[in-house]
Amino acid sequence: SSSLMTPDFLPVNGALSDILNSGKMQYIKNLELRGKLVSWHSFLDAAMRSVAQDEHTLSNIVVPYLFDKVSLRNIDRVNDEALSLLAPSPFEVDNRKVLSDLSFENMMDDHFFRINGSLAIYHYTLKELEETHELILQILKEEN
Repeated sequence: SSSLMTPDFLPVNGALSDILNSGKMQYIKNLELRGKLVSWHSFLDAAMRSVAQDEHTLSNIVVPYLFDKVSLRNIDRVNDEALSLLAPSPFEVDNRKVLSDLSFENMMDDHFFRINGSLAIYHYTLKELEETHELILQILKEEN
């Protein structure tokens, strides 16, 4: 179940978009802050592309591959409390058999590396956000 998931990345950047689209960036006097705000969208775009690629791979390659090899119902029943009331699959299937399948191993290996790449992008984006936050606090402190 866990191997069929991707990390969530749901940024909210409406206020920044409003500032950037208003044409009023010149009012921000600190050039470092202005640069960080302008480049923020490129960080978000990279993260969102990474999420989309991960989800595309899972939805269009991995899950369809599993349709005739495992019981997704049985996986859901065990790993999702809301779905635990589902009756077990009437089909005799051993979900563990897929663990000895080279194609599945390769898909999971690829997924593992994609997820780790996404996490690296998320951490870098978080670092940039924290630096921007600290810069804003420093500017506010200096102006007060």
